Amino acid sequence: VAPDLKFWKDPIPVLVFSCNRAMAVRDHVQKLIKYRPSQERFPIIVSQDCDNEDVKKEVMAFGDKVQYIKHLAGDKTNITIPPNHRQYIAYYRIARHYKLALDHVFVDRGYTSVIITEDDLDISPDFFSYFSNTRYLLENDPKLWCVTAWNDNGKVP
Repeated sequence: VAPDLKFWKDPIPVLVFSCNRAMAVRDHVQKLIKYRPSQERFPIIVSQDCDNEDVKKEVMAFGDKVQYIKHLAGDKTNITIPPNHRQYIAYYRIARHYKLALDHVFVDRGYTSVIITEDDLDISPDFFSYFSNTRYLLENDPKLWCVTAWNDNGKVP
């Protein structure tokens, strides 16, 4: 692949899933803003799925550096759960949140890519270059469904 094809030029939004951890979302978004090379190339969208006002206040404090979307809290919706799956109610609510947030990114906003994070994840300084330089792989390999930076063994150096 030619070097110019490796650097993805289209915007890749960062979708941050949040619920009720105000300080975690604040710290995570601060780090995203610190490391991102461009607000236009990497818009940050925080998606909240519960009714925690402190989370909303923290996100809104970033002003136009971050987009905020709020969904009706999962516990206030009529999610149909089979009787033999009642123990999985949290998973059904999380799946619903993912669907709503991803619909917002792909259907409502028309993006073709997304980077998904959660409010309690830590990121490294090369986070954005890693994803912008590996995005082309998804276009060139029909067997590849995602590029990930997840590391269960990450430790402070």
